[in-house]
Amino acid sequence: MNGLLQAAKSRARGYRTNQNF
Repeated sequence: MNGLLQAAKSRARGYRTNQNF
């Protein structure tokens, strides 16, 4: 599940990318 990792990284940077879910 790389989606969770990607979301975590995006959130850490301050991005709202919930399209991966």
